[in-house]
Amino acid sequence: MGKAKGSKFDTRATVVNSETGEQTLKDCVETEVNPKQKAECASSLALLYSEGIFVKVNTKKAVQYNEIAYKLYPDKPIYIHNLGLAYYNAQSYKKATPLLNECVELDAKDLSDYNRVTCASKLGHIYYAGLLGKVDLFKAFNSYKFTNEFEPENTVYANNLANIAYNLGLIYEKGRGKKQDFNKSFEYYSIAYKLQPNDPSFVKGIAAAHHALGNNDQAKSLFEKCFKAKVTSQFSKAEKAVCANGLGSIYHSEKLFDEAVKYLKIARELASNPIFDHNLAAIYMSTGNCQEAAPLFERCAKARVTEDFTANIKDDCAIGLGSCKLLSDEL
Repeated sequence: MGKAKGSKFDTRATVVNSETGEQTLKDCVETEVNPKQKAECASSLALLYSEGIFVKVNTKKAVQYNEIAYKLYPDKPIYIHNLGLAYYNAQSYKKATPLLNECVELDAKDLSDYNRVTCASKLGHIYYAGLLGKVDLFKAFNSYKFTNEFEPENTVYANNLANIAYNLGLIYEKGRGKKQDFNKSFEYYSIAYKLQPNDPSFVKGIAAAHHALGNNDQAKSLFEKCFKAKVTSQFSKAEKAVCANGLGSIYHSEKLFDEAVKYLKIARELASNPIFDHNLAAIYMSTGNCQEAAPLFERCAKARVTEDFTANIKDDCAIGLGSCKLLSDEL
């Protein structure tokens, strides 16, 4: 950027001049006949307004002058970048999105990684916050994955990517709007866990994925890790209870009934959940202890069906209760 041949304007000198810069650039935009210089003046003037250099930040004017530069040279990478960010800063997210996408997809030789990462981070926020009308976790994930690849030390990008990956893991684990797929769930939970291995919620997620896939040794170790974590505002009693329930279920499968009962009792103390009632009742039932199993089966048989406590589990509770009654009658 500088002075075009035959032009009286030099944007390099103008931008740093606090007293005459704004007006000189305006004069350039209005009177310059050289399109390249006119675009450079418009872009420089937009920069003054977007960054608040010697003038008050004005997002509308930043958009106005970035549009002038872009319309003159719509294929120039930096003008694509600048207008996309100007629309974003002016909260014109529908206009910003296609330009930001184009910015991210530009070749590295045409636009710096820093600028492309900036565009990707804005896209990530647009999709993650639902600024186009609805949240799109998959597009948000791809955007923050891009930023994290280029700036892995940026904790904001890493945190956002981890949280999004965890939520995508939940989608596939629970079958929320997608076919239940534990391999996909494991894939996303693994990303969250790799980014933040000490976050107990993410530990819980990857433990559950291992458990669902039958990797009980890995699941047990991870469930123990999240079970030992302190309850905080970010890691609730209900989540800790899930870790205890996971341990109880694994010990039950290993026929270590005393350990299984111990953890299921802890899970029920931490949170009220008919799944915990069912699982503890099933342990008692497998040892022939209907006296303890029956009231738990009765309780879960009356519970409301939820996303986690499915109709099949509820039916199993009713069947378990019926079996206990039959055994009781026989005695």
